[in-house]
Amino acid sequence: MKKLFLTILFTLVLSGSAYAKKIEISKCSTDGKFNKKTFIDRKFVIDEERNVVSFVSIYQDSYLKKQREELIKENRSDLLDLVKKILTLSRPINYFGSEYVEAVEKTSFGNRGYIVNLKDKTVEIVGSLNETPTIWKCK
Repeated sequence: MKKLFLTILFTLVLSGSAYAKKIEISKCSTDGKFNKKTFIDRKFVIDEERNVVSFVSIYQDSYLKKQREELIKENRSDLLDLVKKILTLSRPINYFGSEYVEAVEKTSFGNRGYIVNLKDKTVEIVGSLNETPTIWKCK
């Protein structure tokens, strides 16, 4: 009986994350035209299991090379570590609904985060009160 109970408990624990949603909307841009010369992908990943929305930029190697060369030319080699293939910014999820996901948090710079419209595949980048929100369109 004890083994049966432990088996059921173990199964329930493992299966809990099986229903967690992970949604990706990709090829995102502010003007609706994805820049293939700069990016391999620019996407928002909504990860219910980790309870975060992440903004992920994956850069083309040719773009990274150009950026590194410009920094060296400008004697700014101290910034070379900032030029990375993948840039990720994550915010904790406050709300996860069937049409919208909100991941906005208070920072020392004011409210920052994302409001994702799952139906339209748009993302509003939320800044502080004096900043105009930016709308990203994704595919």
